[in-house]
Amino acid sequence: MKKYLLSAVTIFLLGCGGGGTSTKTTVDNQWICFCNNEVKSLFRTYNKLQYPINYEILDIKPNKCSLSTYDTLIEIGKTSAQGYSSSSGNIINDMAVEKKIKLSEILIDPKNSLFTIDKNDYKDIRIDAILLDCYTDKVDVVLNKIEFNTSTFTPKNIKTVTIKNPQYNQDNVYKEANNDPLYQYQWHLKNTGQDFGITNAIPGEDINVEPVWKQGITGKNIKIAVIDTGVDMFHPDLKDNIDWEDSYNYHNASNNPTPIGNAPVTTYPYSYDSAHATAVAGLIAAKGWNGIGTRGVAPDAKIASLNALELENNETSQEYSGVQLQLVRMLDALVRNLKNISIYNNSWGGDPTSLSDDYAAQANGLGISAFDRQIKYGVKFGRNSLGAVYVKAAGNSGPLSNANFEQIVTNGLWIVVGAVGADGKATSYSTPGSAILVSAPGGGVNYNYTKQDAIQIVTTDLAGNQRGFDRKDIYATLLPHFDVKGNENYDYTYFMNGTSSAAPIVSGVVALMLEANPNLTYRDIQIILAKTARKNDAKDPNWQTNAAGLDFNYKYGFGVVDANAAVNMAKTFVSVGGFNDIKETTKTNTSTKSSSDVKLTFDVKSNITVESAILNLTLTGKATVNEITISLTSPSNTKSIIVNAPNDLNATTESYTNTRLLSTNFLDENSLGKWTLEVKSANSKDDFNVTAALTIQGH
Repeated sequence: MKKYLLSAVTIFLLGCGGGGTSTKTTVDNQWICFCNNEVKSLFRTYNKLQYPINYEILDIKPNKCSLSTYDTLIEIGKTSAQGYSSSSGNIINDMAVEKKIKLSEILIDPKNSLFTIDKNDYKDIRIDAILLDCYTDKVDVVLNKIEFNTSTFTPKNIKTVTIKNPQYNQDNVYKEANNDPLYQYQWHLKNTGQDFGITNAIPGEDINVEPVWKQGITGKNIKIAVIDTGVDMFHPDLKDNIDWEDSYNYHNASNNPTPIGNAPVTTYPYSYDSAHATAVAGLIAAKGWNGIGTRGVAPDAKIASLNALELENNETSQEYSGVQLQLVRMLDALVRNLKNISIYNNSWGGDPTSLSDDYAAQANGLGISAFDRQIKYGVKFGRNSLGAVYVKAAGNSGPLSNANFEQIVTNGLWIVVGAVGADGKATSYSTPGSAILVSAPGGGVNYNYTKQDAIQIVTTDLAGNQRGFDRKDIYATLLPHFDVKGNENYDYTYFMNGTSSAAPIVSGVVALMLEANPNLTYRDIQIILAKTARKNDAKDPNWQTNAAGLDFNYKYGFGVVDANAAVNMAKTFVSVGGFNDIKETTKTNTSTKSSSDVKLTFDVKSNITVESAILNLTLTGKATVNEITISLTSPSNTKSIIVNAPNDLNATTESYTNTRLLSTNFLDENSLGKWTLEVKSANSKDDFNVTAALTIQGH
């Protein structure tokens, strides 16, 4: 999971990947440079001017880049210019630029403009089109001929030239017809006990997706938004599944959020952050059977990229600070293009040591309640009121943290996902808790990135050997190149891990379910995933069977997602309804005396088939929060550990004050009867009262 900005991970996107080199191509008097901060095109250079010249401003049309991402620059100087000389036919040296004019500053319509420069002012004139904040797999250049010694202008010799960007050139890449060469390494899709330099994979510990593909179900017509950094929109294994119309770049309001390179490698490891979304997108929907690279869980689904998590160079706005600006964008992304997007993947998270959480600490109404409003709107109105599906990484804070500590996920509207390794056991980082619905492969972790000590996840990376996780840099000995046939261009990585990986794998499974049955509500999907999950790590002592016969584990939720079982159940599932159909009952109670071990009961009269139980808890008096265990027992005697102790809460600064806690443990049980809440401290000197409200939601 990618940590939220407030937990001290700052995202900088600086410079450009560009392969680190310039590529000069002379095609009909043109010069194209894919270089460090721009893609530059020098079209024509004229010297020894004899007449006033009327210039038609040349237009460069980069693939899928909006007009706002580039500008045409007129450079004027008195010495020779680097480029193709029309008089000599040779490449000549760079001129000393004395004046620069941006087309956007002088012209309203850059596609139909005339600009005049007097012969007596300057000797040489260079016209460049510069693409800022944009990568493309090709550049289509429209070249208009310049007319001399005339007061009127008639365009001539208009033509289009296509020049490949070397970052996306696939000429040297190993390919396999009707296959994906790197699929053999994707143990999360098919675990055969792979050992490619790292160990412990157990055959069968995967998501069982191949039978779904054999049915012809591949995620067709389902769109998933990746709320993250920007996805590499031109990646050869993603571009066929990219949805441009519903993607959005929050920096320049374009539809192309492709990251422009990374921070300098000297800031390692944080310079790799901008590759995060591309790795996530590949796990969901890398194109399948196209002869190159990897395969996504839903290899024909569509990806919309929303780069709401990116802040560049302490970016602010007139109204918001940098952190607040990020929150505003995240809130916007949760409902952006709601009419078209079915699933919103969220591989990010907050501070694992805080109950108040980063979100609530923000001014201007940007706290937990704002996230609740957005999510409720999405599940109420998304997918024609069937509900958008929100998938959320549980967190990478390890066994002493709790998914409930990230308060925004405790409303029962998210699918919260834990992570397992290739051995089917919880990874060392995966955050546990009763808010988790299911788990999915997340890969191991390389401690300090110094050695390959556990199997990770193979997926797409920012294309090129100077961008992303997999690249040529000074840390090559610490983070080795994934040196296998099919990754000659450094377009893929086996560095990806975390609940950041587990969440998109579940998003891909949801896409398969929705292709099989587009009429599923968001609640149907949660129930199906839970009921069809596979009981992994069966010897773990935390497994229990609830009164409805469903296995649940504090570490895993209902187990590892099973794509085939979920899709098969989805086909004939009888819907429980959408947001407006939720049945709900709430009871409150307060302890009558101070104690370090408090029990409260709630007498629920309603007969509801449970989907979730939500507590709102306040402790007054002396309570050492990191030593408190909170549990809830149903009328059927199923006991759910809501918060375990000891834990990572900050005992000095944190308190339970109207804190919301979620348990999915009681799915399909009956609500009728007495529920028992126990709040117990390991510190016998603690002396506190408890006020709590219990809300049961279901059908």
